[in-house]
Amino acid sequence: MSAIIILILRASAAICLYAFLGFTIFIIWKDLFRKENKIENHLDETIYFNILNTDESYCFSDKEIFIGRSKTAQIQLVDDDAVSNMHSRIFSKGSSWWVEDLQSTNGTNVNGNPIVIPTTIASADQIKCGNTIIEIHFSNDPDIPVIS
Repeated sequence: MSAIIILILRASAAICLYAFLGFTIFIIWKDLFRKENKIENHLDETIYFNILNTDESYCFSDKEIFIGRSKTAQIQLVDDDAVSNMHSRIFSKGSSWWVEDLQSTNGTNVNGNPIVIPTTIASADQIKCGNTIIEIHFSNDPDIPVIS
């Protein structure tokens, strides 16, 4: 009789183990699916740029934006002699937005700190290129300033 009880306990333990593993795999799969949707939705958002020195505003849905004095830059800062032709690049990678200095003469600062490697940015961060300060906002930010 004790052999039958041990067999039933082993079978129950195996069933519980497989149920636990199956449930764990299901939860991980669902979590990955949700993260993929968040990343896709994040990349579709609009990014807003407010140039604090001149009260100019820009908005883009692009995944890559260049800042500089060049005519090919999306944000052209032609009046700032301290800005290089292609000064910095803002781009999305994964679920984050990043800023990168493009070996500019005077460097790029994020919230007053100079950057030497690509750095993540968040809504309301301030990027300084030359003498120009640019404030960043994302479309999912509830405190987006009114842009005319």
